[in-house]
Amino acid sequence: MIKDLIILKRYWHISFVNLIHYRANFLLIVFYWTVSLVMLIIFWRVIFRFLPDFIKDWDFKRLIGLNSICYISWGFFTLFWGIHNIPEKVIKGELDKFLARPMSIMVGLIGEGIRLEAVYEIFTGIVSLVMITVYYNIRPSLIDIFLGLSALIIGTTVVILVHGTVSLLSLWIGRMEHFQSVIDGFDDFQKYPLEFFPGKIHFFLLYILPLYFPGAFATKLYFGMKIPVWHYVSLLGVLIFWTLAFSLTYKYSKKKI
Repeated sequence: MIKDLIILKRYWHISFVNLIHYRANFLLIVFYWTVSLVMLIIFWRVIFRFLPDFIKDWDFKRLIGLNSICYISWGFFTLFWGIHNIPEKVIKGELDKFLARPMSIMVGLIGEGIRLEAVYEIFTGIVSLVMITVYYNIRPSLIDIFLGLSALIIGTTVVILVHGTVSLLSLWIGRMEHFQSVIDGFDDFQKYPLEFFPGKIHFFLLYILPLYFPGAFATKLYFGMKIPVWHYVSLLGVLIFWTLAFSLTYKYSKKKI
């Protein structure tokens, strides 16, 4: 475990050096995420100007809070972007180098894919959430903050496990980039409340690609909104299911390499 952390630390250093060297690329990423957040704020402001009761139980500040929490979640996911790149490495035959090194294959994949630009996404989300909390005089309790943060971390972990499981299937199926593109296309669903979608979509966002939990669910907890008890049970269920699915897929993947 300690050896793996040391290896990840070295990969972090390499990523940091690349970030400093290619400053223009980093500045473009900062510009992109900043403009994206501003556009979301303008979008929701316009919507609520003409449709004040657009979504039940969700007002402007809660939706901006949701988008802020999504930024934090996306940032954490981007830190593990190496898992998303597994199919590409399988096609190019780039997994052999990890077998020749005294480290876990998964640690190597995660390490090579580390993108420190994700830190800015996380920072932007935190700053935006704090500003909303202060500006609107929102006073979440310590329990609300803890539960919201826990749901954010657990929910993001589940989404990473889903992507990891799908990526590892490339060892059997081969090219997976088109299927991954379909999954990635649903990422925007995370920045909207569950109530925004038809009932038939709820099952998908709760159990198949559970984007609800690191998004609207975590936001509801932070703002102290009412949540059905079975949503908590569902979060625990998808965490157990996708942890087992990823573990089994990874176990048999190592035999396939």
